[in-house]
Amino acid sequence: MGSRTALRRLRAGGLRLRTAKNRDIGLSLPRVRESRLRWARDENRMWAGLFDRTVYIDELCFCTFNNYRRRVWARMGMGGRVDHWVRRSGRVSVSVFGGLVGLRLTSLVDLPKKCTSWQLALALRDSGWWDEVRAELGEGEVRVQLDNAPIHTGPGTRVFRTAEPEFGRAVTFQPPNSPDLNPIEQVWARMKRVLRERVFNSTASLRAAGREAWELTARAYAVHAA
Repeated sequence: MGSRTALRRLRAGGLRLRTAKNRDIGLSLPRVRESRLRWARDENRMWAGLFDRTVYIDELCFCTFNNYRRRVWARMGMGGRVDHWVRRSGRVSVSVFGGLVGLRLTSLVDLPKKCTSWQLALALRDSGWWDEVRAELGEGEVRVQLDNAPIHTGPGTRVFRTAEPEFGRAVTFQPPNSPDLNPIEQVWARMKRVLRERVFNSTASLRAAGREAWELTARAYAVHAA
């Protein structure tokens, strides 16, 4: 079948070329807008002046994928609702956990590839991450900001918050569909840019490169803070 014949048949079937992309429609929902406004008012009242004592934390899975937008065939009317497609350059991936306090990065904690709330709680307990952060910040009020992912709201992390009451009192959850309210997302984006063009053949090499990117990002933030 010639290419022109294939194109005609695709178009006759109601398909058109579209650029695959992520499209977050969450911010257009009234309940999300209302929760963001309510959260902003409450946070401003409760935590004013505590930016340097707020620990913004999250997890990230590093994959040996090259992420870029691709042209795909989609039915008419789908528009921007096409999923974000990726080309795989391997099947290696690792998960990590880290935090941002002001312009300082905390230590990086290794997590299982598919991490549950119980595994996250065990990693936090065994690594001593919270004790390290608390010792660095010293006495005084501390806040820990999380998103509403199941790994943060699940039974394992609830047990950890109970076992560590100081951590439990410090936790606050940001509104749904609001990654822009957590500045550690910028850290992950910077690290992804560093690793994007590299190819890894093993979990160990990918994990080592992730830690190098974390340290590189930490030094860059330290320069801005100076």
